[in-house]
Amino acid sequence: MRRSVWLVGGPAVLVLLSSFLPWWSITKRSWVTETVTAWQASTRWTVAIALCLVAALVWLGARRFRNPVPTALWLTTLAMVGFSIYLTLDQRADVSHKPLPSQVGAPTMELVMPNGLTTIAFADLRDVRITRDDLREYNIGEVVTGPARGYHAGLTAMILLGLSLIVVEFRRPPTPPTGPPPTGPPPTGPPSAGPSSSGPPPSSGSPEA
Repeated sequence: MRRSVWLVGGPAVLVLLSSFLPWWSITKRSWVTETVTAWQASTRWTVAIALCLVAALVWLGARRFRNPVPTALWLTTLAMVGFSIYLTLDQRADVSHKPLPSQVGAPTMELVMPNGLTTIAFADLRDVRITRDDLREYNIGEVVTGPARGYHAGLTAMILLGLSLIVVEFRRPPTPPTGPPPTGPPPTGPPSAGPSSSGPPPSSGSPEA
């Protein structure tokens, strides 16, 4: 039982710890100038982490009183973790790539690249900022914004939590039968034959002369 608790509790702790690492960052001139945690960056990431923690706590609480955990409850916790992974990936795919306000109508410069001409609009770096639920991904010369190490660590921990719940389910002991005990007399086989003797029974006395 203790091993199963660690299998589920360990990844849940990693999910919690990763949520306080930088999940989104701004890098200017090779220096990270601004970072935010999952709680600060996105509502979807916040819900995803909360669902993982609730799923782990529910499973651990049920395991404390019932072993094995009921299948319906196990499927519910697994679905919660799966939905958390979906929310995390959905927020990552839903970032905006709109131009900065200072890029609209700004003077441009054309560079000759191997694949043709590339037009670059000059932008004010002060326009680059992190807004909750409005994450924007840029790669403008010296400014790069995008997911940080906390995002990758958190997503990995969520996947580990889901896999741990699956492994624990396959390692669960078989459920004992819950029906009433069998009634009626126990089965009996043919009676065992005792020692038999061949020949006449021994006489009790000696014959008369």
